[in-house]
Amino acid sequence: MQFLFEVEDVFSITGQGCVLAPGVPQAFMRELKNGAPLLICTPQGEHIYTHIDFFVSVKKKQPLSHTPFSLPSMIKKESIPAGSKVYLQDDERK
Repeated sequence: MQFLFEVEDVFSITGQGCVLAPGVPQAFMRELKNGAPLLICTPQGEHIYTHIDFFVSVKKKQPLSHTPFSLPSMIKKESIPAGSKVYLQDDERK
């Protein structure tokens, strides 16, 4: 399991789930794809096992240091508070 980032903000996209920001660091050496398994640990101690649904394209004048992504639509914005920690799972959950 590898730490990716701490959630600073969560946005809802109607019909598509929530987007976690800042997202995966650009400097992350391993290529991530849709479906990559994640573990999200909330500040309250809850563990949410999920995956990257899709990466979100953001147009900015300056290059981003992170790439935000969306979670499956069954995970609601209220479930992921700021301060939650996002980890990449190396293996399927046992």
